[in-house]
Amino acid sequence: MAGMQCINCEETIYQNMELDGIEHLAFILDEWKQSLSSNIKPIDIELDGPENFLTIWKCPNCGSMHVFVGYSSVIFRSYRHIALTDKNKVGEGRKCIFFDDRTWFEITEHDMPADKVDELLPPNAVKYAIIGRTFMDIYQDEACTEMLASYELIPFDYTKPYKPYPAPWNEEM
Repeated sequence: MAGMQCINCEETIYQNMELDGIEHLAFILDEWKQSLSSNIKPIDIELDGPENFLTIWKCPNCGSMHVFVGYSSVIFRSYRHIALTDKNKVGEGRKCIFFDDRTWFEITEHDMPADKVDELLPPNAVKYAIIGRTFMDIYQDEACTEMLASYELIPFDYTKPYKPYPAPWNEEM
């Protein structure tokens, strides 16, 4: 079991082998589509290298999202949940395909071909995100028109120790 402390509410977040909606994976959409054209399986995309995807932990207490590059234990950015407004739709960021742990398990456990993921999963299982320096927005559709959730950057100095982070990760896995 791994754990960390939420930067927003300081609640301890635990992630284990259970499919509990804590862990999410995001792949840059252009790279995902390029992998589709190369017939690479999703599990191979994940295993290809440490920097080709983002791991995101969602705090079950406040809903904040904590972003890591690959499976690094060093936090990249953290975002707190905010109300949906049209203003949130403005900003430059990277468009990503976004999976929660349950959906990713279905894809990799059943060895789904990446180009069939949308067809083989239940409707609305796959989400999309635009991740920018100061925001992260989650969408239902690839065109990013139907926003489901919006987040803003939690300001703190990522280069210096901060009370809730870096929290030690448990090495029990």
